[in-house]
Amino acid sequence: MNNKKQRNRLFTMLLLVMAILMPYGGAWAQTRPSKGDGKVGNPYIITKAEELAWFRDQVNGGNKKICAKIADNVEVIDLKDFCHAEDVSQNLKELSWVPIGTANKPYKGTFDGNNKTITNLYINANQEYSGLFGYTGESTIKNLTFEYANVTNTGVFTGILVGYANTSTLQNIKISNTCQMKGGEDYTGGIAGKLLDGNAYNCVNYATVQGIEDVGGLFGFFAGTGNSITACANYGKVTASSQIAGGLVGDFYSGTIQDCAN
Repeated sequence: MNNKKQRNRLFTMLLLVMAILMPYGGAWAQTRPSKGDGKVGNPYIITKAEELAWFRDQVNGGNKKICAKIADNVEVIDLKDFCHAEDVSQNLKELSWVPIGTANKPYKGTFDGNNKTITNLYINANQEYSGLFGYTGESTIKNLTFEYANVTNTGVFTGILVGYANTSTLQNIKISNTCQMKGGEDYTGGIAGKLLDGNAYNCVNYATVQGIEDVGGLFGFFAGTGNSITACANYGKVTASSQIAGGLVGDFYSGTIQDCAN
């Protein structure tokens, strides 16, 4: 009898936990992709937001070099169940996206968006390294479009794609004019807050970019002797409330800008 009561009590507690997590895209909702193993030649195939969240947690858990690709038969990965503003009418509390990769565990793999779109990325934070990706190192992120991203961070290193991209390649990235971008005290860019010793090719920003210092339409800061920003463009309005702002790059320290437009 006591065992039965204990089982019933545990079952009731489990239901309560699930009820709490369900509106916020809790960990239980994450799903391992059914295809791929994360290796360079066999990346995880992402088909939905649950799988992208699973991939994020793998990286942040220390599996930094795994690779992923959005599936051929998928056009949009919608993050609305994993990050969103507060909506009292739907009994939803605010949920800010937890970025992929940290300073201690930077993402070092290849992420191929396969010319697909990520929509409804929502971040409202006070932290370092905010974006879909937080911190990358020796990585490649390519072929990805953002729609309806809403990113606000009062900390440093803020971008819609990545907060801090270190020795990384960013290729074929588009930030649409449906996106909103507001960074904090330093290093704010439509694509990335900071790109150090890396390269950018065919990256385009249409979103308005606001920040305080080191603010650029593409990158808040760029430095890399022998590295370049090539065939990129900014169409968005750039505003810095303090200093050091530019249409393409806020603080351009070293490297090459070629075949670009603002």
